[in-house]
Amino acid sequence: SHHIRVAALTALCSVIEKLRSSDELDDGQKKMRDDLLEKLRVSSF
Repeated sequence: SHHIRVAALTALCSVIEKLRSSDELDDGQKKMRDDLLEKLRVSSF
């Protein structure tokens, strides 16, 4: 199950990278992205 989690996190990270490089996000999407990044930071340690 560890490998599945890592794969999911990796996929999520690539999505987040795409979002980060896009300046067309509205405020809600930016907040969602920041929340996701925070969750990733917390769950990866």
